[in-house]
Amino acid sequence: MRANDADLTRQHANEPLGERIIVSGRVLDDDGRALPNSLVEIRQPNAAGRYAHRVDTHNAPLDPNFTGCGRFFTDEEGRYRFVTIKPGAYPWGQSSECLATGAYPFFALWPGARNATCHADVFPG
Repeated sequence: MRANDADLTRQHANEPLGERIIVSGRVLDDDGRALPNSLVEIRQPNAAGRYAHRVDTHNAPLDPNFTGCGRFFTDEEGRYRFVTIKPGAYPWGQSSECLATGAYPFFALWPGARNATCHADVFPG
């Protein structure tokens, strides 16, 4: 892991655009026990709602100071904490994860935008 993996606002030479937020929580098993050393990865669009990914082609501007990806290993209590920016909403049919995987082609059927979203994957330790 790199030093700034959990602070998405400090991964580039300059500050990203957007309101700073903290995303935090705990990773627990089915019985409510903490899962230490679990890898939590997040990905999100920038403040304008655009992913820094080649398949996201909608016309919102890219922010050269925001990549939108972070990772963190949970502590002994299963806690994680990311510093990031408030993500912008993005068009249904332009989600980079959906286009890249083809997982949700039906998004293109509905006009409008998805709510501001941070996507997370958890890999139990």
